[in-house]
Amino acid sequence: MRLALIGTGRMGTPIAARLRAAGHRLVVYDSAPEVRERLAAEGFEVAADAPAAVGGAEAVLLCLPDSAVVSAVARQLPEVPLLVDLTSSLPSVTRGLGRRMVDAPVSGGVAGASAGTLTAMVGGEATDVEAARPVLAAFTSHVFHAGPLGAGHAAKALNNALSAVALSATSEAVAVGRYAAHRPEGTVKRLNAGLGRTQNSEVKFRRDILPRTYASGFTAGLMLKDVGIALTVAGERGLPTPLVAVVREEWRLVVRETGAGADFTRVYEVVAGWGGDAFGGARCDLDHFDRAVAAACLLAAREMVGVAEAEGLDRERFLEIVNAGSGRSEATRHLAEGLGFTARQAVRSLDAVRGVAAAGDHAVPALALAGELWRCSST
Repeated sequence: MRLALIGTGRMGTPIAARLRAAGHRLVVYDSAPEVRERLAAEGFEVAADAPAAVGGAEAVLLCLPDSAVVSAVARQLPEVPLLVDLTSSLPSVTRGLGRRMVDAPVSGGVAGASAGTLTAMVGGEATDVEAARPVLAAFTSHVFHAGPLGAGHAAKALNNALSAVALSATSEAVAVGRYAAHRPEGTVKRLNAGLGRTQNSEVKFRRDILPRTYASGFTAGLMLKDVGIALTVAGERGLPTPLVAVVREEWRLVVRETGAGADFTRVYEVVAGWGGDAFGGARCDLDHFDRAVAAACLLAAREMVGVAEAEGLDRERFLEIVNAGSGRSEATRHLAEGLGFTARQAVRSLDAVRGVAAAGDHAVPALALAGELWRCSST
């Protein structure tokens, strides 16, 4: 196919390489002159501007920083047979472009793009999604049709918001466990054997956090961006999402301390630094830590599923996407039947963990708010 790709930054460059390797005739454009020079030196056909890139293209891919840039570029382009937006953007902006298009944000990072193993969450008409599949096949290993136009953007942002809550809640629990003589390895092991198990505790903690490698390939700035998109979508629908909102504030602190380009798993370093260095002194069974994390994840799952449904996503399809990705938790896997504890039990465990945190003068904003939200639901 004759394709155009606009935006060849950290993700766009390996995607361009995969498209070329797959045999597509590709024209690329980037707004940065030095990037255009590099691509030309690598043998790519480089256009002088965005409109010139799309001439004769059967499909045009956008891989840009945000919704504002997508809108600006789209206004420059003539009508094209199919627009494929790989950017993490606002669904409402995508729907307002008035183009034949699909939104197909991807997850898997630069490594996944280079290996051709990205996951794409695609929104749009079924015929348009099918038309995009041969293009997406060059750099993805999984393609989920999330729903109507905009659903791909919503699914990615809401999934990442669930991941952010899970990582924040787990980081808080693991960090304060030391005040009750629970070492991080032991707390993570208990979570992974119980209701507090999440994709983050199983993968990120064991691979990136406990060994202190912090090399997941996804930045704190991008996580903050995606949580912001999720909250904007919720706000447009008039839906309260208090737990995700407080987690966004936590991630703002993380970005402030580590920088937007830091690996997002460094959230644990930041959270662990909020208290003292004491070990032991408090008493709290690991069962409470497990239930506290699970209770926070369950609240977040309810918030984000409500937003997904308001955006027109089918509940089961959305949960299928989440459970195949970084937002997975026992709460998302068992949302329909619940996790087997009552609101009072959730409050008891969350209060117990907060008590441990208080013993170390340690802030636990996500778990603290989760406790108050469960307390309200129990009265």
